[in-house]
Amino acid sequence: MTEVRLMTVHEAAAQVSLSYQHVYKLVRDGKFPPPFRLGKSSRWRSDEVQEWIKLTCQQGKVAEWDKSDPHTTATSESAPSDS
Repeated sequence: MTEVRLMTVHEAAAQVSLSYQHVYKLVRDGKFPPPFRLGKSSRWRSDEVQEWIKLTCQQGKVAEWDKSDPHTTATSESAPSDS
């Protein structure tokens, strides 16, 4: 099992090779996992950032993040499966 780390905005931005300002813009636009607050600090879960990277690479564009349940999954824009 992979250990989940809590990352600052600068660590999350470095992980996805974006500026921290762009990370905040993507969060505002619902296209990046939102942070959670620890006191006055914002932190991102490393597993959510990795999931965003995976979905963005699969889709070839920035993945939409499911705002209804921000700490579990991202929305895939692929066709529904036949299950």
